[in-house]
Amino acid sequence: MMGVIDIKKVCIITQALYGGGAERAAANLSKDLSDNYQIYLIVYDASRIDYPYSGELIDCKTPPKKNYIAKIINFIKRCLIINRIKKKKRIDVSISFMTPANVINIVSKYRDNVITSVRNTMSMKEKSKIRDYFIRWCGKKTDYTVALSEGVKRELIYYYNYNPYKLRTIYNSCDYKWFYDENPNIVNYTESFSFDGFVLVTAGRLTRQKGQWHLIRAVSILKKEIKNIKLVIFGDGDMLNDLQEYANTLDVSDCVFFPGYMKNYHYFMKKCDAFVFSSLYEGFGNVLIEALSCGLPIVSVDAKYGPREILSNSNHLVSDIELAEYGILTEEISQKTFDRNDINFERSDYSLAKGISVLLKDEKTRMHYVVQAKRRSEDFSPDKIISQWNDVIG
Repeated sequence: MMGVIDIKKVCIITQALYGGGAERAAANLSKDLSDNYQIYLIVYDASRIDYPYSGELIDCKTPPKKNYIAKIINFIKRCLIINRIKKKKRIDVSISFMTPANVINIVSKYRDNVITSVRNTMSMKEKSKIRDYFIRWCGKKTDYTVALSEGVKRELIYYYNYNPYKLRTIYNSCDYKWFYDENPNIVNYTESFSFDGFVLVTAGRLTRQKGQWHLIRAVSILKKEIKNIKLVIFGDGDMLNDLQEYANTLDVSDCVFFPGYMKNYHYFMKKCDAFVFSSLYEGFGNVLIEALSCGLPIVSVDAKYGPREILSNSNHLVSDIELAEYGILTEEISQKTFDRNDINFERSDYSLAKGISVLLKDEKTRMHYVVQAKRRSEDFSPDKIISQWNDVIG
């Protein structure tokens, strides 16, 4: 008589199933691992779900708090709830995303192996002694750390003294199949949008890190030579009003559009001429591989750390523009704070505009990167990424 196969129980901890790239990556990982493991997806607040997932969803019902004392109470509650879940479900391996969840994963440890994941570059953010302390603490206490990119991995070793033997880079997977799910809002927006001329698209939180005002500057430069150019910026965030006013200031409000965040914006994205990316810094840049999977040619600033790893096989810095293997890279953007009254463009803004101009004006180059986009996207297929996670989970 054959013995019963013991399937490992894996829990994935993230704050929610909407919002940023980490949340989407957690949802995707639950789907990627569901064939080989019993998955429990633990979120702090499941009142809103934007990303498809697999496994048993467990809602801690501890949504974010603004008050400092309430945040501390929330932290304690989350630790206790997740510790109980680990005991009750007999979790073998716990995977967490981002520093706050990493801390909770470690504190709530029972008998599980704890895998923490670092999703962004920390050295470029505003300095925080508390945050840096917890990043180092996580590196000492976790059983294993997964870095989102080679750049993030190097940073963890250099700045935070992580043990390189307990550290591995695993990129996010991208399953393009769910891009074809048609959300009524995005379908209606797409059908009402005029795609005449050249349409550029980007997606991301409307925050300083994403640097969307540099794209608005690039469109302002390009509008003089490409009359019918449009830029669509998908996403929500605290900079929405500032960016809209800046588009007014630069007299491009008629060709820069802010539809907000929409589920499956890929339905719209696939109909555009190019994807553009303007982050000041990144851990990876999930939307870049989504754009590749949509077959979109890409123009991206050479931000730390993701774009070069995704689009180029070389390590040198861009001084103007680089026609790389899988997309066009332009000069890195400065870390200057956004000022909506500042109409003095930087050299990197002209580099970004030049990269976009080369792509739009040369159909042969554009078609070349359409082919290369699909080719590169295969490197992020779930099958390839799952095998790397299997190695780490054991």
